[in-house]
Amino acid sequence: MKRIWQRALCAFLVFALLASAMPAPPTAVAATPETLSMQNDNIELTVSTKNGGFVVRTLEGDIITKDDNNKDLLYRRDQFDTSFASFLVTEGGRSTEYIFGNDYRYRGWTNKLSVTREQNGIRAVWTVNNLVFTQLLEPILNQASNAHGTVRISYSVENKTGTPINVKVRLLLDTALGEQDFAYYELAQGPTADESFICIEQEASLDESTDYLPANFFAYDDYLNPTTAAYTIFDQSAEGVRPYRLAFGHWNNLAATVFDFVPDDALTFTNPYNRRYLTADSAIAVYYELGSVATGSTSRQAATYYGVDSKVRVKDSDRVGITVTAPPGLKLNEAQDAYLQP
Repeated sequence: MKRIWQRALCAFLVFALLASAMPAPPTAVAATPETLSMQNDNIELTVSTKNGGFVVRTLEGDIITKDDNNKDLLYRRDQFDTSFASFLVTEGGRSTEYIFGNDYRYRGWTNKLSVTREQNGIRAVWTVNNLVFTQLLEPILNQASNAHGTVRISYSVENKTGTPINVKVRLLLDTALGEQDFAYYELAQGPTADESFICIEQEASLDESTDYLPANFFAYDDYLNPTTAAYTIFDQSAEGVRPYRLAFGHWNNLAATVFDFVPDDALTFTNPYNRRYLTADSAIAVYYELGSVATGSTSRQAATYYGVDSKVRVKDSDRVGITVTAPPGLKLNEAQDAYLQP
């Protein structure tokens, strides 16, 4: 009997040793989705959780036309890296360029990105080198808004460096209208109603110090018979930051620069046989000056609306829909014979 108990005890000890050597069963961890999306009946926004990159596309689009249904308005690829924001941060006379969501750990900088879906939008918070950049993408859900059908794209920066900084931001949007990777851009030449419009299809840059920067402009897919249009509208609220520069260019040229861009005015980006790239490909860049940001403070917010005019305010019984875009207020000059530029 004693020998039987000894054998049983040995067997028990061997089993215990084997059990302790076995790895613990894996703990189930919910996988982070690669993208987050929001939509209404007219437009859909998709954001990458890996780098904060995004695309915008129509669902219903403009309700009085069916030609723009289910069309991309920004170029789409798996990496979500063709439309992006970049920043020029100056600290103590030294300037550093950043691309939102990039991984800068190879420089020894802290690098963290968090992308979350909120009630009214998708927020991406990116922390790098003691700076906190926030990107907020908000589909305009209010059907009474003239911006319904667009996504509000905004940026701000919190300064945790310990010294004051100056911040500029550039938003690059890689225009695509459906399967077409370029667009014709049309914008007003001046602030008054009788000013003509210009069509831009060659690389160009407009600066507020020398040129008129409109409150909005649009891109369309065909010069003679447009079927899909994408609108760009700038924040005109009292606390909004107006852009100081607009740039239009071939995507390859614009994306090759992190911030500064020198246009090649001989390059036609709507021409698939252009001399540099042999592709038709266009993009726009919007520049904002956020100004000085004290340590421990957050900058003002720069915002751009991008999408379609959904025309949801047009009744089913209406035969015609007219889009009128105007500044929020008009003021006369001292001579009372002309309006001041908004």
